Amino acid sequence: MKLINNIFNKIYNEYKLYRSYVPSYASAALSFYIIMMIVPAITLIAIAISRFNIDYTILKDYLNEIVFPNYTSAIINVLESRTYTSVAIVTTILSFWVVSRGVSMIYQISNVMFHNKQEDFLPLTLHTFETTLFILILIIFLITFSVIGPIGEFITSLKSISRIKYLLMFIGLDIIFFILYIILSRTNHIIIPAFIGANISTIIVVVIHKFLLVYFSYANYQSLYGPFSALIMVLFAIRLYAELFYIGLYIVCRMNKWSVEYGKN
Repeated sequence: MKLINNIFNKIYNEYKLYRSYVPSYASAALSFYIIMMIVPAITLIAIAISRFNIDYTILKDYLNEIVFPNYTSAIINVLESRTYTSVAIVTTILSFWVVSRGVSMIYQISNVMFHNKQEDFLPLTLHTFETTLFILILIIFLITFSVIGPIGEFITSLKSISRIKYLLMFIGLDIIFFILYIILSRTNHIIIPAFIGANISTIIVVVIHKFLLVYFSYANYQSLYGPFSALIMVLFAIRLYAELFYIGLYIVCRMNKWSVEYGKN
C-alpha cells in the first residue's frame, strides 16, 4: 500500500509541475492555432499542385484514409481549386499571423519550462515568425516529398501493406515534433531527450487517432446534433493532440534536467 501511495504521489507531483508550466487552457488555445494552420498550408499546397501540375492522387487517397470523416472532401475541394482570389490570399496571410501568435505562446511556455531568458518583444516576434514559416515549409515539404517523384512511387507500392498509412503518419509527426522540441528548448545536448519525447508523444497521438477513426466509423455521433457534433469531436481530438505535444515537450524538459544532474554527479 505504501508503494502505491508513493507512486501516486510521484505521479501527482509530476502532474502539478507539468501544470505549473503548461496551463490547462494552453492545449485548447494551441488546438485553435493548429486548425488555423490548415488554411495557409492547404492553400500553398494547392497553389503548388496547380502551378507544377503535380499528381496528388496519393495525397487524396491518404487523406481519405487518415483524416476525420466529413472533412476530407472539404480539404480535397481546396486542393482541386484552380482559382485563388484576393480573399483567399488575405485569408492565408491572416491565418499565418494568427498561427504565429500560437507559436509565440509555445515559445513563452518553453522559455519557462527550460528556464530560458525571456526575450524582448522584437526578438520574440522575429523568432515567432521565423519558426511559424519554418513549420509551414516543413509540413509542405514533407507532404509534397511524399507524393511526388521516387518517394511517391515507393509509397504507392507499399499501399497494399496494412497500416502503412499510420507508419507514414508517425514518421511525419515524429520529424515535426523532434525538430520543434529542439528549436523550442534552445539548450545543448537535447537531441536524445527530444528524440524520446517526440517518439512517446507521436506514438500516443497515432494510437488515439486510430481509435477515434474506428469509433467514428461505427458511432452515429451525428444523430443528436447533426454535422455540429462532428465539429465538436474534431475539436476534442485536436485539443487532445495539442496536450500530447506539450506532454512530449515536458518529457524533453525533464529528461534534459535529469541528464544535466546525472552529468554533474
